[in-house]
Amino acid sequence: MKKKPLSKMITRFYGISDFGFNIMTGGMEVKYLVFFMTNVAKFSLVSIGIATTVAAVIDAFMQPVYGGLMTGLKPMKWGRNRSWLVFMPVLVLITFVTMFTSIGPKNVGVIIVAASLCLTNAARTFPWLAHVNLITVMANGPDERAKLASIRGTWAAAGGIISSYVVLPLINFFASRLNNEVAGYTVVAFIVSLFYVITTWFTFWFTKGYEEVETDTAMIKAERVTVKDMLLSTAGNPPLLVLLIADFFKCMSGFVMSASAAYYFTYIVRDMSLMPLYLFLGAIMSTLGAASVAFIARKLGTKGAATLGVFGQGIAFTICFFLARNVTLFFVCIIIARFFGGITNTSIVSLYTDCIVYSEWKTGKDTSAFIMATMTFALKLSYIARGTLVPAVLALVGFSASIDPAVASETMKIGILVAFLAIPGGVLLVSGLLLFFGYKLTKEKVLELQTEIDARKAAVQG
Repeated sequence: MKKKPLSKMITRFYGISDFGFNIMTGGMEVKYLVFFMTNVAKFSLVSIGIATTVAAVIDAFMQPVYGGLMTGLKPMKWGRNRSWLVFMPVLVLITFVTMFTSIGPKNVGVIIVAASLCLTNAARTFPWLAHVNLITVMANGPDERAKLASIRGTWAAAGGIISSYVVLPLINFFASRLNNEVAGYTVVAFIVSLFYVITTWFTFWFTKGYEEVETDTAMIKAERVTVKDMLLSTAGNPPLLVLLIADFFKCMSGFVMSASAAYYFTYIVRDMSLMPLYLFLGAIMSTLGAASVAFIARKLGTKGAATLGVFGQGIAFTICFFLARNVTLFFVCIIIARFFGGITNTSIVSLYTDCIVYSEWKTGKDTSAFIMATMTFALKLSYIARGTLVPAVLALVGFSASIDPAVASETMKIGILVAFLAIPGGVLLVSGLLLFFGYKLTKEKVLELQTEIDARKAAVQG
């Protein structure tokens, strides 16, 4: 069944919600929340550790529940996906702002921040999943899914670039003008979360007419998805199971490297002023890589694009491990790696949408939200793994923050390089092997499955 052609608005602006999302989450929360809690609100380290760990664990294990709710509940007024783009962003705005506050005694303030973090994680998951699911809803076939994923990935990466140069200056500006550092963070949290709301509502507006709103009660009941259907869509979906494991390793690579970067510039290069350049060049190359996915997927297929990206980035990191003492060669390798990383991060999303097609062909049920939630589950688990792996490596090589970088031992330097480059490179190569040998869905197979699904629907409709 042929879907409505993609409008120019969609081919230009689909993904702008992720642009706002990344400025809010990546640019504000990921970079500055812990610093805000330690250095601005001045909560105790023990309370911060408990708050962030509990929030991360709850967030990870609730992902399938969120996806299950979106899949199993009766579609709302504006469709199963688009409806979540309307009201949930408002809740995100409220909880994100209270996350950057210090209200009352310190033990009360940290509880408010922790609760706000948990609620923000929950509230933003629903519109994020709905936004990604719209790829499957709107696209005609694998090529259009890859195209939309590429546009989305480009916008998301652009959000990383903009936030690098906007968020901190805004915080400093408002903190100075209000003569209150906490208020500076609170005001900027309001600005970036309001921008996220606007970009998400804009997406809701220009996707009107692309998601069918079912009004036939009998049809809605027939299409109702049960918990059993959701579990079968995962357990009975071999491509998805392989993809989840490969994606776990891919995400772990990124988180481990992000957590180790400051140690590299402090103890190996001994020049932290180079880290902003490292982040900026990485964001630029990731954006270019994401923008190239549609072209690469047309030539190699989505699996080919993802495999190329994962192997390219893994090999670049592995080579960089041996060259990292030379700053120039380090930046050359990183530029190459980040380009391949942009390809990987974007094309992986398309692979999940192909798994949705496989699941619907096999079960006859649309469990897209639940399947996309498994993607975020893999991401959250890798984030928790990062919190264990990096400290373990540093402890193994005798790291101590009291050690002067100028007298750091060779053993400690090698350990930092292992955490920063060797482990990310190695797990990416494992991820690439899993995709290459274990992921069996080709572009041609997905087209065949989609054709059969469309034929079934046409037969039901008479």
